Amino acid sequence: MPKPHLPSYLSDRAQMLLELEQIAQTVKLRLDQHQTSGRTLTLKIKFSDYQQITRSKTVLTPIRELSA
Repeated sequence: MPKPHLPSYLSDRAQMLLELEQIAQTVKLRLDQHQTSGRTLTLKIKFSDYQQITRSKTVLTPIRELSA
């Protein structure tokens, strides 16, 4: 199964947030279908110059909703 990713042409912050929202909805749908959840959310960003940053957040209870 391909990993969710943003189109490489995105540079506008608002458009990025809309794309991330769609990815989050897809991930939630898949988690719901498998009746599972997780406590850690990881975001990896890769730039066009091959630089990348990764940020993770672990919470005490399983993440079940899209809202923070």
